[in-house]
Amino acid sequence: MRKIFICCTLFWGNVVFGQIVNAHRVDAVPGSTFTYNTLVAPYYGLNWAHDPVEPYAGPSAWLSGVALKFFTAGTPKLSIDYYGEVKTEHTLTVNTHPDLNGLRFSSNWTGYANSQVGSRKAEISNDTHTYKTLMLVGNPSSGLGRRVSVWDRLEVNGKLFTTEEMGIGLQAVPEGYKLAVSGKIITEELKVKSPATTWPDYVFEFNYKKMPLPELEQFITKNKHLPEIPSAQQVEKEGIELGTNQAALLKKIEELTLYIIDQNKELKKQNEKISQLEDKLAVIEKKQDFRIVQQPVNE
Repeated sequence: MRKIFICCTLFWGNVVFGQIVNAHRVDAVPGSTFTYNTLVAPYYGLNWAHDPVEPYAGPSAWLSGVALKFFTAGTPKLSIDYYGEVKTEHTLTVNTHPDLNGLRFSSNWTGYANSQVGSRKAEISNDTHTYKTLMLVGNPSSGLGRRVSVWDRLEVNGKLFTTEEMGIGLQAVPEGYKLAVSGKIITEELKVKSPATTWPDYVFEFNYKKMPLPELEQFITKNKHLPEIPSAQQVEKEGIELGTNQAALLKKIEELTLYIIDQNKELKKQNEKISQLEDKLAVIEKKQDFRIVQQPVNE
C-alpha cells in the first residue's frame, strides 16, 4: 500500500499532519478509522467510497470530525456539532433552482411578495425579532396563495387561531364566511351571538299587531309555510341562518302564546255568558214548574 505523508507549517508555528491513502482517503489523524457499511473511513478526515446505500454510481464523499464547521470569506456559516445538530447564524435555503420550489430556514421572517425574486420558496422561521413565533409559509399553489399541507394528521396541543377563512373537507370557503365544513358537525354546545334588536321581545309590546287568524289561515293555505319562515325549497337552495332562524321560530312561539292568551280570554267570556244563560234558564224552568203545579185539574 502506497502512503504519502504531508506536513506543513503555518505562519504562527502550528503544525498539521495529514496522510493521503491511495488517493481515496485523507486522514488528519493517521490510523484513526471506523467501519461503516463494511467500508473503512477516517474519524477525522475525508473519504471517497462506493457507498452501497446510495443508488447512484460513483464514489460518495464522506467528511468526518468531532464537529464540522463551514466557512465562507473567513466567517462561519454552517456547523454540525458533536450531537448532529445543524446550526447556522444566517438564513439556510435548500434547493433554489429556478425551476424548483425551495425551502428557506431563517430566524427573522421578512415575508415574500409573489412578484419578488425567490417568491417560490417555502419558509420555516423561528422568528425571535418581529413576530416572536414559529412561522410556516408554504409555496404559492395554483392561484390559491401560499399553502402548507399536513398529510394524515395534525394535532395541536393548545389554542389554534387563524386570521383568514378555514375550510374543512373542501377547497374553497364561500365568500362572506369564515368557516365552512363539508359534512356533519357534532358538538356539546353551540352559542350564537345576536344583536338585541333582532331578538323578538318586541312581540310582547302593547302596540304590537299580530296577523289576524283568518289572514294567517289564508297565507298558510296559499304558501304552505308560516310567514317569515323560509320554505322547504328556499332552505334546500340557500340553507338557513341559525341565529336568524332561531329568532324567527321564537317570534312564532311568542305570537302563538298571544293567540292562546286571546283565545283564553274569549273562552272565559263565553264561559261567563254560558253561566249567565244557565242561571236564566234555571229561573225560567222554576217558573214553568210553578205554573204547572198551580194549574187546576179538570174533573
